[in-house]
Amino acid sequence: MCTNPARRAGALAPRRESRRLLAAAFFIVHAHHAPSGSDRVLCLQHLGPARALLPGARLVTGPRNGRRPGSHVGRVIPDHCITQILERVGVAETDMMGIVHHKNYVAYFEKGRLEYMRRRGVPYKDVVGRGIHMPVVELNIRYKKPAHFDDVLSVETRLGALTRVTVRFDYTIRRPPLAPTVSGAEPELLLEGQILLACVDEKHRPRALPEDIVSILFLPEASPGEDLSSQLYSPHEGGAAPDRASAK
Repeated sequence: MCTNPARRAGALAPRRESRRLLAAAFFIVHAHHAPSGSDRVLCLQHLGPARALLPGARLVTGPRNGRRPGSHVGRVIPDHCITQILERVGVAETDMMGIVHHKNYVAYFEKGRLEYMRRRGVPYKDVVGRGIHMPVVELNIRYKKPAHFDDVLSVETRLGALTRVTVRFDYTIRRPPLAPTVSGAEPELLLEGQILLACVDEKHRPRALPEDIVSILFLPEASPGEDLSSQLYSPHEGGAAPDRASAK
């Protein structure tokens, strides 16, 4: 029998890791077989390095300071936590090069975020009325292609991650094809971004996200937007958009 505590702990480590990976495999299989869009729950303490085995899973992480986590910690964010809007580029949104100024994409992000809340039955104005504010504390954008005047842009807002105090939204902006009849035409990816929001009170002090707001963030859209294709092609008869170079 080994009497050295350090050596004994080292000998037990492989067994513990094996048990943890076995438990992780069980939860991963359970998550894959859960009904689509359901609130699937994973025990994060069992996953460890095996989280990467669950493709595309967006997990809600809890605090690491010993505080009691909310009931949302451990939940996989469902695929229905997404909202899409359309924005047509105006003249004032472009710069001297004739492309959308980089700062205006942040405004598109905000419109998408506000619509995300509105379509789930709680306008952000109502949240502020309760003395709760969610300022931006981090912003990341990767620009890939420019947008021009009169382009119609698809702004996709997705719930990305939650902690006890913060919410992250992930964004994708694409330019749909000019006409729906173009064979094999795919929307052009223009940029990807993320915004991290912190929950604070009226004195700008950090506070926990209320459980009812967390529940709302996890809901599907209660009032889905209009048919996006009709918004995209209706201004131009026959589905054809004007030549971008001829726009004044």
